[in-house]
This record gives sequence, C-alpha cells and structure tokens, in this order.
Amino acid sequence: MEPETRRGPNGCVIALAVVGALALCGLMMISGVGYFAYRVFETHQTLERERATKARASEDASEAASTSAKAALPRLTALPPPIMVMSADKTLVRDEALNFAGEYKPKAPVANGRYVLVEIDFGANSEFGDFEHAGAGHGTSPLAFVFQAASDAKADSKSPPKTVRVAVDTYRLTRERLEFRAHDDRIGDIVFAGAIDPAFLIRLDDPNRSPAFEDTPILTGDLTMGGQVTKNVGFSYLLEDASED
Repeated sequence: MEPETRRGPNGCVIALAVVGALALCGLMMISGVGYFAYRVFETHQTLERERATKARASEDASEAASTSAKAALPRLTALPPPIMVMSADKTLVRDEALNFAGEYKPKAPVANGRYVLVEIDFGANSEFGDFEHAGAGHGTSPLAFVFQAASDAKADSKSPPKTVRVAVDTYRLTRERLEFRAHDDRIGDIVFAGAIDPAFLIRLDDPNRSPAFEDTPILTGDLTMGGQVTKNVGFSYLLEDASED
C-alpha cells in the first residue's frame, strides 16, 4: 500500500480567496472614492449656499439703496423739467428752469491775503437771460463774488467796510452742479465748484414756501481764491439784505 500523500489547499479555493480579497479591496476603494466625492459635493454645495446668501444680501442692500434713492427722487421731480440755455460761445450754461436769485453767505470766513469773501450774489433769471444773450465780456454779469478788505472785516474796525465786487466771467449752473469763475488783479483767479440742495431749490421755486432766509448750509463746494483752495465751504441764503440800499 502506498503511503498517504498530504495535499495543500485546492487551487480553486486559493483563487476564490484572492478574488474575494480583491473584491473587498475594490469595494473599499469604491467606498472611499464615493465618500470623497460626497465630501467634495457637500463642500461645493456649502460654497454655493454661501455665495447665494451673499448674493441675496447684496441684492437686498442694492434694493435698499435703490429704495432710498427713489425716496429722494420726489424732491428732484418736484422741480420743473430742465431747460438748458447757453451763450453763443458756450461759456455761459444754465438751467433756465431753476431760480437761484439771492445772496449766499459763507458760514465761516474764507480769506486770501487782504480779502475776505462776504457773499456770492445771484441775480434774477431775466438778468441772466440778458447777459447770456449779450455773451461773456458784454454787459453786467448777474453773478458775482463780493469781498471785503480783511482789515475792515475785523470786529473792532470803525471804518465803513469797503467791498470789492468781482463779476463772474463763465458759469455752468445746473441742478446737479454749480461751477463758475472770475478774475481780479488784486485777488487772482476765483473759482467755485459745488452743488446746491435740491430740496432748497424746490422751496425757492414754490411761491408759497419760498424762504427769505436759510441759516443751514444749502450751497456747498470748493472755493479757489488766487490758488488757495478751501474745501467744503458752506453757504447760507438771504433773499435780500435789508442793510443795503
């Protein structure tokens, strides 16, 4: 009788075990890739939600700003529609629908050397029309800077104040912006660039509410006097100075 030979594991069993192990590894890898893909997707969704939230916040802010701007529109739309007129040489441009007539006085002294700005005078619309028809350099300008000698402006000065009236040569007067300039040999170039409160223009245009005096700054801008620039100068309003003849 031949001795019994001891056999190892069957080849099929080994193959099945290897296949099973590989399948298990594959499942683990697929699970890992799936989990990673899920995390990427979840992160992407979170970022999208954050972007959407920020976009909504931005839209809400824009809508609020738009609502605020629309709330201010009635003040502007209450004014008559613009009627732009200009001189033949286009150095004098004005919105004829607006009325600026009156004296605008700086809330704080603005000085340059020997002179202090006292007021800016705007004439009536009819005076502006005549001046624009004649053209710059002809006739009398209805818009002027008025100065006093610095020594006369002192509180203890006993001498009567001497004023220097400097007529404006060119201007652009609209509801959005006012710019005008003049020149005097003693003071130099004089330039104002700023804006006027539209609510004040509405009151000024309304015969029932037209103010004779406004103490709060209703005209604000930068004033240049002989190369010296003073920023954000505020001006109050006076319809007529009772002290003048």
